[in-house]
Formats: sequence, C-alpha cells, structure tokens
Amino acid sequence: MLFAFDYDHVAKNFHKSDELLVLKSFDINETFLENPAYIQSKNSINRLKLHYFRKSIIEGGVVFNTLKGIVQKSKVPDSFLYMAMIESKFLISAKSHKKAVGLWQILPKTAKLLNLKINKSVDERLDPVKSTKAALKYLTYLHKRFHKWYLAAMAYNCGESRLASAIKKAGSDDIDTLMDPNCNYIPKETKAYILRLLNAALIARTKPIKEVIAKAKQEKQLKKVNIVHNTTLKRLAKRLKVSYKTILNYNQHIKSRSILSQKGVLSIYIPKNYKSGDDLKNRKKIRYKIKEGDTLLKIAKKFNISIKTLRKLNKGLTIILPVGKVITVIDNRIKAQNKTLKTASKK
Repeated sequence: MLFAFDYDHVAKNFHKSDELLVLKSFDINETFLENPAYIQSKNSINRLKLHYFRKSIIEGGVVFNTLKGIVQKSKVPDSFLYMAMIESKFLISAKSHKKAVGLWQILPKTAKLLNLKINKSVDERLDPVKSTKAALKYLTYLHKRFHKWYLAAMAYNCGESRLASAIKKAGSDDIDTLMDPNCNYIPKETKAYILRLLNAALIARTKPIKEVIAKAKQEKQLKKVNIVHNTTLKRLAKRLKVSYKTILNYNQHIKSRSILSQKGVLSIYIPKNYKSGDDLKNRKKIRYKIKEGDTLLKIAKKFNISIKTLRKLNKGLTIILPVGKVITVIDNRIKAQNKTLKTASKK
C-alpha cells in the first residue's frame, strides 16, 4: 500500500545506494549529495508529491508503458522517462503558454529541427511515439555535444546556446558551479527543473512507487496502425472496434476528424489489447506482378504490410526485384477492407 510509508520524514526512506544510482544516471558526482539545494529539494518531497507521482503513472497507463518501452530501447538513461512526467504528467494533450505541446513539450522551432511535421493535417509533437523518439534523439544529440547527461537535461530546458554561454561564463560545466544560488549562470527555472528531475527519478525508486510501476507493466502499450486511404475517425473506430473516444485520446496529432489523402502512410494508435488486425487485414493472400520501378518498400507501402512480412511470404526475395516476377502479398489496404465490409453487410 502506498500509505504504509513514513510520509512525515519521506527523505529517510531514500537509500543512499538509490541516490547514488540516480546521480550516476545523470553523470553527477556523488559529492552533489551534500549540495544544499539538492538536500532541501529532497526533503521537500511529501505525501502530496508522492500521491501525484503515483496518480500520473496510473492515469498515464498505456502512455507510460509505451514511453518506457521506447526509452529502454534507446541509449538515453531510464531516469529520463520522468522528464515526460515533469513536462506533461504523461498527458499527450499538454500545452504551455510558450507554445510547447505534447508529452515532451516541444516548441515549433525544435520540432522543425527534429523533422516533426506541423501542418494543417497533423502536429506530430502530439504523436506519442514519434515525439518520444524525437525527444530522445534530441537528448542524445545534446549529450554528444555536452558529454554529460545532466547538461543534456539543462540544455533541453533552457536551450543549448544558453547553456553553452553559461558554461563559458562560469568557466566550468560542474553542476555545483552552474547551480550556484549566488550566480545566474543558468536560469532559476532550469535549476529547479534539474532538482525536480532528480527528485522524480529518486521517487521512482521508492518501494510504494516501484510497486505501482510493477503493476503498470501489466498495462498494454500503444499499437500502431497504418492508414493509407481517406476515412473518418468515426468510421475508423468502428472498423477497429474501439470507442471513438479512444481514437481521439491517443491520436491528437491528427487535427481533422477526417483523415484525408496523405503522401505515404499516416500512423494512428490504439492500445494493444484491441484486436485491430482482424478488422483491418484481409488475410487472403493475393498475387502481385512486379513492375518497373518497384522496390520492397514501395510494394510494402502499397499493400500496407511490412518488408519483413513481404520477405516471409516470398522466401529468397532480395532487394533486386525482377520485373514480371509474380510474388505473394497480403492486401491490408483499408480500401480493400471497405469492399469486404460492404459485401458482408449486403449479405
């Protein structure tokens, strides 16, 4: 139980070994344990903060698990998962007055650098998977530039140019120096941000929160479904046999409730427990004759299947495709499924 915990003296529940592991994950020297601001911040953790931390994980559910899976596959330390909690409380729709949006609170300018689309049809900063991968890519770049993870976190918050100037002015990239309360090397907001991030990573290692995270493992992650033809979100919800509210909740990157023709494939997300495959996929195998200009990727996109599936269906298939050769494919295009649905409804 969460409340079988000494809330009057929460800091006493933190093991030094856990604190050292958290600091190490951010490339912070253990001497920072004696930093007055760190100690004060750690001691400020109370019943209410742990309650909201727990609540964010539970309510985040599917999103929390999805992000956790992506972070664990990256080279970014697991502690950075809680950056998304600080930024958005794991709410896909989170927005700030600075025009930053999404789980990772990405600004339009940063989105452009990270190749996230923002147009009349989509805002990929609100795409839970693409925005997470983009944020991790950005953090990896920042780490490569500044060489320490706590500096990457600082740069994420205040901007890399601002941090570079701060390091130059301080003559050091040491965290104690940069966070000196008597100097204004980095913004107060960034100092507070780092302490909040350390606190979050530390809270995640407490027994009651570990139990919540362990239970969260049973939650499903988001599953991607590729859409290649015009439809509406309501029609899509019916085909996938999910609620319209579920579609809206996890696909806020789609601005219009009608999915218009797109160049390439548009991704939407539903929880994995929904068996969308039976609704979207016409499992009947068909034959396809390779044409001039065809590639594995082009054919895979045409029929909305993966290259891996294409190769499984056609043993020995290589990147060199002989024109005229007949291969086996599965037609997963929604257009083909529409015909199947219409025929079935008439019967």
